[in-house]
Amino acid sequence: MITILALALTCLLSASVIGASGDDRVQDAERAQIEKLHERDIVATAPGDVDQLVSLFTEDGVLLSQGAAPIAGKAAILEQMKQQKAQSEAAGMRVVKYAPTIRQLTVKNGVAYEWGQFEVVQQTREGKTVEFHGNLLRVLERQPDGSWKFSRVMWNAGGP
Repeated sequence: MITILALALTCLLSASVIGASGDDRVQDAERAQIEKLHERDIVATAPGDVDQLVSLFTEDGVLLSQGAAPIAGKAAILEQMKQQKAQSEAAGMRVVKYAPTIRQLTVKNGVAYEWGQFEVVQQTREGKTVEFHGNLLRVLERQPDGSWKFSRVMWNAGGP
């Protein structure tokens, strides 16, 4: 279970957006830039590319995960992800599926809020698969170049 929870922590969760909130419809250009962030997250998750995952955070990013103290700042997040990757590798676990779904996205004044669920499937050395489901809540910030980064990421176990 620790390995699965560690993987969930490194899965910073991205996906296609299912809906936008009422009055706060996301402009097409903003949605496209946010989708680029989501795509980069997905591409980095399966191989466990912690350097790439951490690059998706703001310098003052905070990671809030179930049963753990908050992790604040890119350096601390990188160290935590490296430790978790080493644990997963030692246990012989690898990601074979990462399927996040964003249920709602709201953008206001250069800040975006999104929530949804995710599914991660890992495979052991012996070929056994282990599934993990969770919920997520994230805050994103628009960068000066128009790109987006994760500012706050929170997840917990549960969901479908």
